[in-house]
Amino acid sequence: MATGLQIVFEDSSVRVIRLMGELDLDTVGRSRGSLETAVATADVPIVVDLSELTFCDSSGVRALLALHRMAAASGGEFWVRNPTRAVAQVLNLTGADRLLLARNDGNSS
Repeated sequence: MATGLQIVFEDSSVRVIRLMGELDLDTVGRSRGSLETAVATADVPIVVDLSELTFCDSSGVRALLALHRMAAASGGEFWVRNPTRAVAQVLNLTGADRLLLARNDGNSS
């Protein structure tokens, strides 16, 4: 079964990157360029909305952490918000939630 990921970019006082579907080894490879460009060209804080992300494996977590490092290296802000329950559990188990989640977001309940 093929996996899919949709990415929507919205700019205002922050750049919102909405991820919908699955963030895994297959989709990370196909979307890496557009995600890196979105981070590299942002002149505002970056917020990744995970409210419609149904699955995230270790490749997805690594990709989010790499994007966070990329933003931080250029002095930018990067965080995720609204993870689904399944994605929140993965972020929590890997410890990535401590670095990536917006301070007021916490785990989804």
